[in-house]
Amino acid sequence: MSRSSSPTAHPAERRARRAAPRLRERACVAAAQAPRRRAGAVAIVRGENETGVTLMKLDEGMDTGPTFARVPTPIGPEETARELGDRLARIGADAVRLWLPLYVAGGCTLEPQDDARATMAPMLEKEHGRIDWATSARQVHDHVRGMSPWPGAFTMVRGASVKVTRRVWSMATAGRRLPARSCWPTRRGCSSRVARAQWSS
Repeated sequence: MSRSSSPTAHPAERRARRAAPRLRERACVAAAQAPRRRAGAVAIVRGENETGVTLMKLDEGMDTGPTFARVPTPIGPEETARELGDRLARIGADAVRLWLPLYVAGGCTLEPQDDARATMAPMLEKEHGRIDWATSARQVHDHVRGMSPWPGAFTMVRGASVKVTRRVWSMATAGRRLPARSCWPTRRGCSSRVARAQWSS
């Protein structure tokens, strides 16, 4: 007896398996505005104010298939990568419920992606969290919230690694560069003109 006809299989599973042979194409949802930022989400670090989710047909490449639905969404000025990721997950789930039945029924138009406009994002590693204090206050602000929760923004103070967990930024300092010693250790952690931090373990 096959698994699909097994009496122990859940009814929904049996229905899905019976329908599977008719679905000759597969689709996926990407938390990005394809073809931009393929294979990663770096919009916050780059200071962008909009992102979104894209539904596409799967092909041999990495998020390179033709698209059939796009849902743009603004990025909040204080929104972290974790907060944005959670929100994009909810947007993506709603988009799947709305658009996937139409796609399966053949009611969607497939639009090829422009490979010339494609951008790749690297897999984040610990070192990517290091703050460059030579950049503007706005860039530091975007870096800290874009690195949350992984790999976490950090800086070195007197040979010790300090993890930055909070940003303080205003339009008045948006284009200014920070002084070289803008962060210094205290008993409770690290004080800064643009950030508050705690010692990393």
